[in-house]
Amino acid sequence: MVEFKRPSEELMRELQRYDTPGFSDAFDEIGFHGVITGIRPLKPGSKLVGVALTAKTRDLRPVAKTTELSSVVSQCHSGDVLMLDAGGAQVGTWGGLMTLIAQHYKLGGVVIDGCTRDASEIVEANFPCWSTGLVPLSVVSRLRTVSVMEPVTLRGVTVRPGDIVIADDDGAIVCPQDVLDEVLPRVRAHYEWEQKTKDELRRGIFDSIKKRVT
Repeated sequence: MVEFKRPSEELMRELQRYDTPGFSDAFDEIGFHGVITGIRPLKPGSKLVGVALTAKTRDLRPVAKTTELSSVVSQCHSGDVLMLDAGGAQVGTWGGLMTLIAQHYKLGGVVIDGCTRDASEIVEANFPCWSTGLVPLSVVSRLRTVSVMEPVTLRGVTVRPGDIVIADDDGAIVCPQDVLDEVLPRVRAHYEWEQKTKDELRRGIFDSIKKRVT
């Protein structure tokens, strides 16, 4: 198991308050590329906040060295997020059986650069899953897991074990812990400004929004 510093429970509770647009705006301010686009949750309204575990699958037949995807899932702490780099593959890189394995080990959810299948089973299990699409094709005999707990790339965004992951209806963000000290104060400020502005707009006051757009 790759060792990395785990964020405090207090910090993880705080991060539950924030959404991906808030982090995206903060990333824009410091010029950091951490927004994963082109993925959607299987179940609208889903929210996921956790620490990244990583795996990479590829079509490499024949291949000399492979491993099992479940090998990384079995290493998780409760609430961790599997970031699965399938290179955008149009096969079911995740499904109902892997969902049951993941829930046994208390994995918090999965974000996939690739497709999934068994959508109704995953939704019924209430397991948070983000992917690029749905297909019935099996991953068996098509893709193999070639690495676990090494840096991967999802939709052009580098993800390393231990990164902070937040996913919601708008997509997902990845924030390395060593960047969080710079990003989090901006996220907090954005959140407070937005809450204040929404309250004003509901009362017909447009001062804050005018300052933001002018």
